[in-house]
Amino acid sequence: MGEGSGERLLNICIMSNLFYQLKIALRNLRRNGLYSVINVSGLAVGLAVCILISLWVKDELSYDRFHKDGDRIYRVLTLNKGSADYWSTSPAPLASFSQTNVTGIEAYCRIGIYYRYQCSYLDYENTKFRDVAILPVDTSFFDMFDFSLIKGNLREPFPDDLSAIISESKAKAFFGDEDPIGKMLKTPNDFAFRITGVMKDIPENSSVRADLLVRFDVQQRTFRGNGNWTLIEEDWGSSQYETYFKLAGADNPETIAKAIAEKRNISDREGYRLQPLYEMHLYDLAGQPAGIKNVYIFSVIAVLILVIACVNHVNLVTARAGRRSREMGVRKISGAGKSNLFGQLMSETAVMLFTAAIAGTALIYLLLPFYNDLAGKNMRFDLLDRSTVLIYLSSGAFALLLAGLYPAFTMASFRPIDAFGTGPGGKGKTFFRKILVVSQFAFSAALIVATLVVASQLQYMQNMNPGYDKENILTVELPGVSGTHYRTMMERLSSEPGVAAVSASTFNRMICDWSRGDVWKDKENRSPSFAFGMADPGFFSFMNISIVEGRSFREIGGGDEAMSQRGILVNEMAAKLIGEGASVVGMQVSFNGANTEIVGVMKDFNFHNLHSEIVPLVIGCSMGWEPYLYVKTAPGKTKQAVAAVEKIWKEYNADYEFNYGFLDDNFDRIYRADIRTGKLFTCFAVIAIFISCLGLFGLVTYTAETKTKEIGIRKVLGASVPGIVRMLLKEFAVLVGIAMLVAFPVAYWLLDSFLQDYAYRISIGWRFFIAAGLLTIVLTLLTVGWQALKAATANPVKSIKTE
Repeated sequence: MGEGSGERLLNICIMSNLFYQLKIALRNLRRNGLYSVINVSGLAVGLAVCILISLWVKDELSYDRFHKDGDRIYRVLTLNKGSADYWSTSPAPLASFSQTNVTGIEAYCRIGIYYRYQCSYLDYENTKFRDVAILPVDTSFFDMFDFSLIKGNLREPFPDDLSAIISESKAKAFFGDEDPIGKMLKTPNDFAFRITGVMKDIPENSSVRADLLVRFDVQQRTFRGNGNWTLIEEDWGSSQYETYFKLAGADNPETIAKAIAEKRNISDREGYRLQPLYEMHLYDLAGQPAGIKNVYIFSVIAVLILVIACVNHVNLVTARAGRRSREMGVRKISGAGKSNLFGQLMSETAVMLFTAAIAGTALIYLLLPFYNDLAGKNMRFDLLDRSTVLIYLSSGAFALLLAGLYPAFTMASFRPIDAFGTGPGGKGKTFFRKILVVSQFAFSAALIVATLVVASQLQYMQNMNPGYDKENILTVELPGVSGTHYRTMMERLSSEPGVAAVSASTFNRMICDWSRGDVWKDKENRSPSFAFGMADPGFFSFMNISIVEGRSFREIGGGDEAMSQRGILVNEMAAKLIGEGASVVGMQVSFNGANTEIVGVMKDFNFHNLHSEIVPLVIGCSMGWEPYLYVKTAPGKTKQAVAAVEKIWKEYNADYEFNYGFLDDNFDRIYRADIRTGKLFTCFAVIAIFISCLGLFGLVTYTAETKTKEIGIRKVLGASVPGIVRMLLKEFAVLVGIAMLVAFPVAYWLLDSFLQDYAYRISIGWRFFIAAGLLTIVLTLLTVGWQALKAATANPVKSIKTE
């Protein structure tokens, strides 16, 4: 026989052996129908959830990773010594100053204030209005960031001050199939931008987002009060812009930040920090874990849910090992080696996993739309994608090793003589199964506690008094309204039926993100940053914000030139910083470049969110245009008030779409990420419990099956149905009780760490653990009790005859 014939014969033998093992595996799965369904169902759900979470984790970790020089790009953060917090913004002159005076900075790019306007395009037949997110950027934007330009000159994307780059989708919305280059878009503040380029839509996993990019220096001057203007490039007092540096090679960002502070002759207490671009999405401004915590948590949950599914398989296979001991014994006596039996048992697990993978994939396609909606993402599942294949292979290999190795090794290594005795299911194996049951129910109980705590924290934030009224107040952005129209609208609305009061401010639904660093200097000539805004004279009484010292604004005339006469108000945090224990009412400070007086101190109110402490705030009074209108509706007349606002809106803004929102609905917008986290926790808890109960159902079914004759004899001897049910329940109830004792301390420790992200948080009381314990016990009783009752009520004559 030739060498080629021998090789072919060897291949035939190998294939024949594999086919034989596969045939045996399929026969055993078919023979054990119920347990196979339980195993496949648990593994399918476990694999599907593991892959879905992996897609979410992959999306979170992908933020900003498409920039080729991303590892060298940093955002400049400004330390506010007044509150020991960092601001994500900085003064406009800082960029060129730093590059000129500090080595190691290769390039810079500034990003201005983000605006969302309804822009218009006149096509001579009708005027098209579209909601557009506008972002002023330096001309170096496309050199620093890797956003694709479809049309236009990449070397000179902004030929002049009124050039603009539009996104592909917005270009389609405005111009259809026409070439957008050269066409004009008009903003409500009368800027007319000429389209000089079209960029691909900015990816969803980008921290920088916009529909329309314009030149940073489109607004070269900024208002400083009393009719004065100053060049933005000379305005060190206004920290309203994001500054990005691209460092030259391996320069230490901490050294560069310190060098900038030294060159500016400011102390470390003020100073700067360079935040890596790759950390912007998952870490807070101080560099501490934020969103990355959820990535870690959900990664662990994905692994543990898959572990729970594999534990079910191990439990059921080892529990039923005695049933197959004679088969294993006969095969060993007939000459089968340990490796043959091991291979057969592993092939059975592989077949089961393959079946589960098919079912799990179908489940993923079915659940993905709901999952995307729940997670607030647009994730795609592509079986041919390299990362998807990698997730499948790693999850499958992990599950195969975890679910298959121990049962296969145990059943393949026992002695043939044991096959005709007790088989491989002695006390040691029973104890191991108990450990596995305790482990999976400990994880499920911990997830239940986490779900209850997260839901309670969200409810606490929703119900917490932010320091102002938020009921029955709607807000409207005022694009294109200025001067007389703005005041006229307010006056007319005040007399409309259904409208209780009207006011206005620069606060976008009571959120303030602007900051200034030129309000006040301490004894060491340092200027801390203050959050700042502008408000109508009646804003504080309208919002029911208490004035704890001094007075509110007085209406003493119109125009911004009278601002210094009207004074400013500060919150309690700012008063403590400025006064250092003394009263600040009557003190002279600077605001918008003008000297003015602090006329009052308002009670602290939350103008960010409950993740952070309240910071020093300064509010100036303006009788001019404010971009956000606040309307308080009369009780029971909300629809009437909205109709009145819309009617007057259309008189002055007929070409613009009327949009409004209520303050009490703003909770969902501010805490959207927290709400989604809570919903995901709930879903994963339900899935973990389902898989655990599925395994428990399989075990109690098998236990009842093995005790069929014993139960029949007990009934013949007079045992009651409740007594038999208690006997079957006792073992599992004890295991679940031990699981809770293990889970609750660990859950407390982890949740306490999780709540540290919130400046205002609940305390983790016993009520959460009692509720979780009761829910776990009820679910266990329902799962075990039904099967136990079925076994206890069976005909004892048939039970005794069972072999």
